[in-house]
Amino acid sequence: MIKKFVPIILILIFATIVIFLNVPGVQKILDTRKQIDSRKQALIEEQELITKVENLVKLYEDNKESVDKINYIIPSGEDIPNLIVQLEALAFEQGLVLGKIEMTSRETGQEGGGDTQQEKPAEGYKILTINISVMGTYTAIKNYLLAVEENMRLMDVNSLKFSSKSGAEEGEEISPETQIFDFNLTMNTYYQ
Repeated sequence: MIKKFVPIILILIFATIVIFLNVPGVQKILDTRKQIDSRKQALIEEQELITKVENLVKLYEDNKESVDKINYIIPSGEDIPNLIVQLEALAFEQGLVLGKIEMTSRETGQEGGGDTQQEKPAEGYKILTINISVMGTYTAIKNYLLAVEENMRLMDVNSLKFSSKSGAEEGEEISPETQIFDFNLTMNTYYQ
């Protein structure tokens, strides 16, 4: 009966000797397995991150037109030449004669320009104050203000002053639709 157990006992003793004599090798295998598991986890996290970045890139590409519009609404610089062209085109479309344009720039939070209404945009944006003088009818200035409101670039009208141009001969009446006025507008536009 002991003879039956001797081979099993010998195998167990041999396995125990091999394990105890080769503990560093077994430990190295266990450490390698841990490293493989941690690298697998890091690879999974990197793949998830790559997927998120790809989704963000796709979302940006899908909304690129909107981002470009935002950059046009509040440009990264004053963009004065384009602004002058816009103001002149709007005046011409409405039948106004553009006189002079004056522009002054200031940081947000600064007191400026005698504005009666101080609305502060978000920090980091700068304000470009525009003073323009135009000549035309009441209907033309009304349509001009509507066009400025609907214009792509963000503009706030702060004040509108006007004076009458007398073009009538004595005793001649002028209808309100044809009466010519001098208008002075003060507007704010914003940039980054």
